[in-house]
Amino acid sequence: MGLDPVAMIGRFGARLLHVQLKNALERDTLDEYKLPFPDKFMLAGGGARKIARWYTELEDEDGIVDIAACHAALVAQAFAGWIVVESEQSPVPATSSMLNGWFVKNRLRQAELA
Repeated sequence: MGLDPVAMIGRFGARLLHVQLKNALERDTLDEYKLPFPDKFMLAGGGARKIARWYTELEDEDGIVDIAACHAALVAQAFAGWIVVESEQSPVPATSSMLNGWFVKNRLRQAELA
């Protein structure tokens, strides 16, 4: 879709109660999210571009979402709600969960304490 999550947090931060946080490897440049059953078409089938993996771990250098900037924007808004980390399409789900958990504990949490 190409929305700027940091700008969205800045605009709607006071209304946020829950955030689903995940990193992406690709943008949906073809607006495939508008198709019927986009999860099945895009995630399971790779979409029209046959992308093998749309999502990745939070700290993946190839990811296109600036997770640290999103987190900083939430902190600036005094966000006190829930943050859920999503791990979709992982080739090794346990490893993705471990990496995302480490990132939350050691990067995001430490940034809050600094």
